[in-house]
Amino acid sequence: MNNAENDTDAGNEARQKAKRRSKNDGDDRNYTCGCGKSYLSYPALYTHIKTKHDGVPPTGTSQNQVNGKSGRGRPKKEDSAAKHKDDDAEDESVDLSNSIENLIRFLNELSTRIEYDGQKTDEDKNSLTTKDSEVDMVKNFPLDIFKGREDEYSVIYDQLKQIKSGKAVAEDTVDPKTDLKQTPINKIIAWFIAEVAPNLRKEFYREFVYFMLMYRKALNKIGWECKAKLTGKGQTDESKEFSETLNGEYMPEICNDFITEVLPDYLREYDLRGFKVLGPDVFQIRNAVFLTMHFCNWLNFQKYSHSRLVLNADDNN
Repeated sequence: MNNAENDTDAGNEARQKAKRRSKNDGDDRNYTCGCGKSYLSYPALYTHIKTKHDGVPPTGTSQNQVNGKSGRGRPKKEDSAAKHKDDDAEDESVDLSNSIENLIRFLNELSTRIEYDGQKTDEDKNSLTTKDSEVDMVKNFPLDIFKGREDEYSVIYDQLKQIKSGKAVAEDTVDPKTDLKQTPINKIIAWFIAEVAPNLRKEFYREFVYFMLMYRKALNKIGWECKAKLTGKGQTDESKEFSETLNGEYMPEICNDFITEVLPDYLREYDLRGFKVLGPDVFQIRNAVFLTMHFCNWLNFQKYSHSRLVLNADDNN
């Protein structure tokens, strides 16, 4: 992954540490659909079945591969779940051009197992998503969750107000050294929320915003340290928030620590009564893994980061 301060050394080092896979790696295509197609990873097979077979695995598909047993959904910390690849590397496990659509498809699948108390659904509304926008991203912002913690949400909340009013302008200035947009992290998070929100039900919008604010909080907590490890340079001015100072280049780099260490602690700090998708249970942590994956791949497609996120297959034990 490229570094704005040292475009070659740090970037090349990060890439070399990752295993580069392409469509030609036939020996490692261990995820096979009953129709005969084979893939390099579980997410690739999962996406294929959802899009080509309406979510129903054809006869002959290994059930261990499609019910989640091939991987717990949590990144392997020692192996790193984030495989950083060059932008020109072919990787069919991630369809970056449809990053938002893939996220909504994942949420639609979750809707078959989740229903909020007192919630009514119809053919146009699942428990998590809807074809008819019902979320006001400002009025439905979960302020109650962050009572007394204004510093954790105020920047994003104000950005959403600007976007809603039409006053916000997307910053698309590109750094010629890294070929990445220089949009600050706080604005990136606000734009992602604004892009996804029209597809969500009000009940899940609360969880989604909480998740994004926790990712931002984690960036401010461990972002400088992660950047220093990647670049081999000392931590920069930590008197300023990571999300205020930097663009999105290093946002995916915290994903493993976020899922395995930081998020579980955050989930205990807040009153999250009514939450269905996110929580301490294995199923709920797995949901957080997939939300992280879709978010990081959106960052890549929007040219905020060079990193892509691919989930490692875990042991069946």
